[in-house]
Amino acid sequence: MNKKILLDTSAYEEIDLSIIPKEFELFSTAIEQKEILDTREPNKQKKLIDNYEKAHNAEIPKFRYIKYYPDDMGGKWLNSDKELLLESFVLGAPNLSCAKLGSGDYYKKILNYMKAKRPDKNHIHDALIGEVAIVNNLLLISNDELFREAVREFGGKAESLSKFNKRLTQQ
Repeated sequence: MNKKILLDTSAYEEIDLSIIPKEFELFSTAIEQKEILDTREPNKQKKLIDNYEKAHNAEIPKFRYIKYYPDDMGGKWLNSDKELLLESFVLGAPNLSCAKLGSGDYYKKILNYMKAKRPDKNHIHDALIGEVAIVNNLLLISNDELFREAVREFGGKAESLSKFNKRLTQQ
C-alpha cells in the first residue's frame, strides 16, 4: 500500500485520523488550503480546518508566507515540508507562488477528461491536484468518483475515503 497520501479537500471533512498509521505521510497543496478557507458554512469550515491542522500538525496560512526548504528537504519554497508545489502554473488558479512552470501534460489530460464527462463544472483545481498526485506518485484520496477515475486513467492511484478507511481497519 502506498504510504504517501494526498487528500482532496472533501476527504478532510470525514477523515478519521486516528486510524492512519504513523508511517503514512499526508501531503497537501495550496489548493486544498484555499478551498478550506473559502468554505462558507462555518461549522463545515471549522471541521475542515481542525482536521487539516491535525493531519499536518500545522496551521493553514491565512496569507501566503513562503519559506525556503534547502535541497536536502526538497529545495522548495513552501509553508511546510508536506505541502507540495503545483506541477503547473495556471492563470486563475490560487497561490501561483506555489506552482512550477511545468509542461501541464497531466493537468491538461485530467482537465479535458473531466470536462468531457461533466462539462457543467469547473475542474481546474481537481486537475491541478490530480497532476500533483500522479507526478509525485501519491495515493489520492477523494470522494469524487469522476476525479478518481480521471487520475487512474492517466496512471495515478486514487481511491475513495471509505475504501481507504476500510483497508486501514482490515490491516
